Amino acid sequence: MKIIDQYKAFFKTPLLVKNPDDFIKNIRVFDFKPDNYSLSPQFETNQKFIGKRAELFMLEALQQSEQYEAIAHSLQIITQKQTLGEFDFLVRDLVSAEVFQLELVYKVYLFDASLSTTADFCWIGPNRRDRFEDKLHKLKTKQFPLLYQKNATSELEGLGLKQNSIQQRLCFKAMLFKPFQEKLPVFKTLTDVQIEGEWLTKQLFYKQDWSRYHFTMPQKLNWFNAVNRVEQWFTLEQICPDIDNYLASGRSVLLFVSDHNKRFFKLFLTNW
Repeated sequence: MKIIDQYKAFFKTPLLVKNPDDFIKNIRVFDFKPDNYSLSPQFETNQKFIGKRAELFMLEALQQSEQYEAIAHSLQIITQKQTLGEFDFLVRDLVSAEVFQLELVYKVYLFDASLSTTADFCWIGPNRRDRFEDKLHKLKTKQFPLLYQKNATSELEGLGLKQNSIQQRLCFKAMLFKPFQEKLPVFKTLTDVQIEGEWLTKQLFYKQDWSRYHFTMPQKLNWFNAVNRVEQWFTLEQICPDIDNYLASGRSVLLFVSDHNKRFFKLFLTNW
């Protein structure tokens, strides 16, 4: 799939956290869409991590934007050769003249009711790491407080910025997968939760009848792409060796699935 498809799919991924102040006080949302969905001729990336590639997509869109200016990207705060942290972006709103620290999060989460008595915190990465609750804690205790560290002062002043005038905003996008053929509970704080697909164990997967379905196993960088953009499909028998080899590595596998009625969906198989 073309990188322009990844670019479009990234921005069409819904926000998981629409009201950051509900979780982290005084943090506003940054719900940004590009002026147009085109990449500049100079754009290129070999970045193989979804989160880092997402940052480059955001940077590209900010650089093309008529409203926003990217002052800095991945600005590290270092003292005595130790990295204290980094700002994902420092951005200027050219209309309001506001300058803000922007933290960008892009995640893939599966819902697991056993994680917490609060449904909002029952999201975890497909390989059983990277919990939503842990990421919120890191944002609250490390990434946003970095702005107020004394060691950040000189870096900000070098950019002509005053620490006490910088606002803070969050863009937290996520592809969400619910348990196979189950309904999600009511969430206490998260609003308008949008589901990308479903997940199930490999044991349950192989107990189902998939004779009317076709599959493809996208590369990780294409996970967020639209399923209907797939050009080549396989029967379960054809793709089964690839699925088993991937699962044997201890990782969960994402499948794009199509039925005979040209309905498309995404399905995670887990080793849990």
